[in-house]
Amino acid sequence: MLAAITPSKSSDVNPWTNFAELIVDANITDNAWYIFADPAAAPTIVFGYVAGSEGPQVRTEIDFDTRAVKVAAGLDFAVGAIDFRGAYFNAGA
Repeated sequence: MLAAITPSKSSDVNPWTNFAELIVDANITDNAWYIFADPAAAPTIVFGYVAGSEGPQVRTEIDFDTRAVKVAAGLDFAVGAIDFRGAYFNAGA
């Protein structure tokens, strides 16, 4: 359905060419499929960093007794669904 073809007749043109982008995920093991609208047309899922931190936050600390360096890293990232109208799920056959 998404393939571009070179038709020999004008009636054989695929009107759905470049309409959608196919993305395959190995975590979907059955015939189920999803379709999402263009985020500019119907925002469905949003994501972003919490508290304006644009990437991992790295913190280091030197242990007073052993002079060992402790390193901690954290990522404040969130994702959420904000509207159902831009997505569709089909359970497959």
